[in-house]
Amino acid sequence: MKLYKIFRKTPFFLSASTWMKKEDQPVHSSKTSRKAVIIPALLMQYGSMRDKIKAVKHVGPYLKEIFTGMRSSARGVAHNPKTTAKKIDTATLKELEAYASELGISKLSYTKVHPDFIFKDFRILYDNAIILAMEMRREDMKNNPSEPATKEIMRTYAGLGTAVNKIAAFLRARGFSCQ
Repeated sequence: MKLYKIFRKTPFFLSASTWMKKEDQPVHSSKTSRKAVIIPALLMQYGSMRDKIKAVKHVGPYLKEIFTGMRSSARGVAHNPKTTAKKIDTATLKELEAYASELGISKLSYTKVHPDFIFKDFRILYDNAIILAMEMRREDMKNNPSEPATKEIMRTYAGLGTAVNKIAAFLRARGFSCQ
């Protein structure tokens, strides 16, 4: 059996649904939503065993950071404030954007989430989203697929995960609930 098929659903310890409260009113995926794919599990399907072992040597620390961050992120919803602020003032928004930049975020934007873009059988707590982008080192990405490119992709995923969790803590400390 293919490894990515084992992970048809996010493992409970990585899912925010595990820590959602009964009174929460999450937004559900639509009937036309796509199934989620756990990228590290999918990547393990390709190449020889020797290639996989060699790759783990280079990306292993990032994988650990990614999965630890995913778990922290999911558990974080349990730390949302009891009463939550609904609107962010301009000064706090500027402070958030400056903090994100300090964390290595190269672009930040805001949008509403359409249920079609929530993975099938997933739920999210809010229909507002912050979109974060982190630039990858161009030199490492030149010859993708390659070891340097894979390492850079995993470094960026890990960095984004760390930034997301720090931004969530920033928002919670100012009275905002987030996932």
